[in-house]
Amino acid sequence: MIALASDEWRVLRHALGTAEDLPELIAAVCGEPLLPMSSEIKGTWFDLWMRLCDQGRIGTASVAAVPHLVKAGLAAEGGVLNPNFIQLPMAIETARRMDPGELLAGPGGAAYEEAVGRLVELCRVAAAVGNAELVKVARLAERVLGMSAGG
Repeated sequence: MIALASDEWRVLRHALGTAEDLPELIAAVCGEPLLPMSSEIKGTWFDLWMRLCDQGRIGTASVAAVPHLVKAGLAAEGGVLNPNFIQLPMAIETARRMDPGELLAGPGGAAYEEAVGRLVELCRVAAAVGNAELVKVARLAERVLGMSAGG
């Protein structure tokens, strides 16, 4: 996993350009993983979606961001997980499958594959809380990504 403090983010690309702006955004959402979301975090998630999976367009920064989101989702406890921690990685993986290209050959590719593999675990943990929206998200992950998300 590429550390958020790493200079590698400067060479990664997202839908709006270079990714040196991403570590701060990722750190912000990872610091507030549970619902309800503050208005500031809602705006930060919007910014992440625009950069990481804008209309299905993904880049090397998308691959590098997913491990951070999945790790934070798995570490969250004591409430209902923000569904974006599942939905954004799912959307990125769906887009990647539609146009595999060389994204996984670059920086963070191995960590990305491991994180996508752990999405099923994240879905199970999130759905176990019993929140109806998270159960739907877990089932969607099962259908879209071919996982057994339970719930």
